[in-house]
Amino acid sequence: MDDAPTRYKAPSHAFPETCWSLIGDASGKGGKDADLDALRSFCVSYWYPLYAWARQGGMKAEDAEDAEDLIQGFFERLIEKDFLAAAEKEKGSLRSFLIVCLKRHAGDVRERDRAGKRDVRKTVSLDFEWADNQFSKHADSGVSPDAMYDRRWAHALLHYAIGLLKETMEADGKADVFRELRPYLEFRGDEEASYAELSERLGISEVAIKSRVHRLRQEYRKILLEQVRMTLDRGEDPKQELMALLGAV
Repeated sequence: MDDAPTRYKAPSHAFPETCWSLIGDASGKGGKDADLDALRSFCVSYWYPLYAWARQGGMKAEDAEDAEDLIQGFFERLIEKDFLAAAEKEKGSLRSFLIVCLKRHAGDVRERDRAGKRDVRKTVSLDFEWADNQFSKHADSGVSPDAMYDRRWAHALLHYAIGLLKETMEADGKADVFRELRPYLEFRGDEEASYAELSERLGISEVAIKSRVHRLRQEYRKILLEQVRMTLDRGEDPKQELMALLGAV
């Protein structure tokens, strides 16, 4: 494995300076198709925490179908330009903005008594079968809907950041480095013993392995902070938001 440092490159599907600027571009001002496509991509990456909130009892949903109807309708409204226009008035954390919007939407649905199902699958493809399986594995009756939402948002962020790191390293011809060192991003066992085993298997020193693990973790944190920054209003501290999310996990 080559020991040259990895440099994080923004992926081709990266969002603008912040997701707020993307929402502003797509809101009631003749948003471009490219902006809407990027927004749909963002929704696909971060819709599951909203679904988990609904299933955990945030809308007093008794079954998966109620949550599916709620989330489909929510994203249909979210992508409508007039709905997005309100974003400019309520900046801050995009995580907080989305859950506030979903709660309002759930209230509207209750008032309409679910007077008709919406279908957002033409604009955003959501795999509810996968979501139901995920929720069944991770449901925790002792957690509030809001805590579940924060926890699932944090997991979505971590998963997305790992995907970007993998993509970057593969583009640099370092797929083998990522494959060997990926477990150390979240390693909780006897790290020293594991370094010794990896050193013997790869035929390189433990010092070199520790150095590579350190660099990989630095790149991972850099990507995490960049992804968090894009969900905040300008001037907010991404480190503080990241710590709050990691606390939720």
